Amino acid sequence: MSSAQLTQKRKPIFQRVPLTENVRLTPRDLEIFKLLLEYRFLNLSQIATLLNAGKKGMGNRLPSLFHTGYIDRIYSEKYKVVYALGNKGADQLSLNFGIPRGKRIDWTEKNNSLQSDFYLPHKLLIGEIRASFEQSCRNRPNVRLIPKKELLEAMPETTRRRNNPFSMEASIIYNGEFLTMGVNPDDVIGLEFLDQPEGRNKKYFLIEADRERMPVRRGSIKSKQSHFYKKLVVYYWAWKQGHHIDLFNFDNFRVLTVIEPRRNPDQGAQKRINTMIEENKNLNDGKGSGLFLFASKKNIKEQDILEMQWQTGQGELSRLLFKAN
Repeated sequence: MSSAQLTQKRKPIFQRVPLTENVRLTPRDLEIFKLLLEYRFLNLSQIATLLNAGKKGMGNRLPSLFHTGYIDRIYSEKYKVVYALGNKGADQLSLNFGIPRGKRIDWTEKNNSLQSDFYLPHKLLIGEIRASFEQSCRNRPNVRLIPKKELLEAMPETTRRRNNPFSMEASIIYNGEFLTMGVNPDDVIGLEFLDQPEGRNKKYFLIEADRERMPVRRGSIKSKQSHFYKKLVVYYWAWKQGHHIDLFNFDNFRVLTVIEPRRNPDQGAQKRINTMIEENKNLNDGKGSGLFLFASKKNIKEQDILEMQWQTGQGELSRLLFKAN
């Protein structure tokens, strides 16, 4: 082993040290910065999957970007090494893409303040879901994952101008009272099926990453405290009122909820799914709605996310792929 290799091997994981070699940024590095800006926290496997890069090569590149200040490393007891955008990476996004930098934002300080047991694992679960879609679509020449930028460009200008373009509101009558309530999905996925007729070849999914941090149901949907049933109500009535059409220009959508239980990956996830399905049936006189699909994180890690069976709000099984003709 050369002295340079030995020095690199002995570098501390979470403390920056000067590099002897120069680091010249590549287009892929800039893509890493954009991913970390969007998802805030990602692990090595997720970054490699989202960029269609080898884990070994990415594992060699990320440390160099960390030690030169372009990205940050965060420690999590459960996830070990996690990456976030650093100050120099944010500078490059501003320089190359005109993305506002924010003069007073210290990204390292901000990252350290957000590595709580709630925020960091939730962001990683969102990244895990998108990475699963990316991997599944990459293995299928007839399915394309539509970039989020492309989804936004197809939306009405009034939607694009909003602070959160993918948020939804619905008008609800609850116990004789008129309410307006909103929901913000954790992510939005668009799929284009290239072997299906134009106009009927796209599916859209609003993503909920659930880590059991809120109860499934509180006493009233008017409660100011969060509960999952409130999300179900808003999604259901927004769908009935066609807000996905006028807001997003989507002709369809379904809500995918992926559950990562804090204990017992198998029984814990299924117990929560069963509870969500029972509450789902309260939306429409006990019928339940196929608008909603549920699965565990374990399911999407061990199976193909498009091929696997999801449980619907009616308690039935459904896949995300089009059925064979």
